[in-house]
Amino acid sequence: RVNIYFKDKDIILSFQDNGPGINQQNISDLFKAFYTTKTKGTGLGLAICKSLATKLSGNIQYVPNDKGAQFLLILPYENSSH
Repeated sequence: RVNIYFKDKDIILSFQDNGPGINQQNISDLFKAFYTTKTKGTGLGLAICKSLATKLSGNIQYVPNDKGAQFLLILPYENSSH
């Protein structure tokens, strides 16, 4: 599920799946380059997302959730119409 909303001067994109979620022991390493729990993964996906979000003066974060994995992509957005 993808939701988009505005908060203060940010646009927030919420991405949530309904899978098993992320083990507590893996959370601190999620955004590290080359970290993966998959047998065929490169471990670059979330590291690249974090790098791009930072370059856009934003952030990406994992939100603990009992209904799958959820990530928030937070980017600055200034528009007087929202």
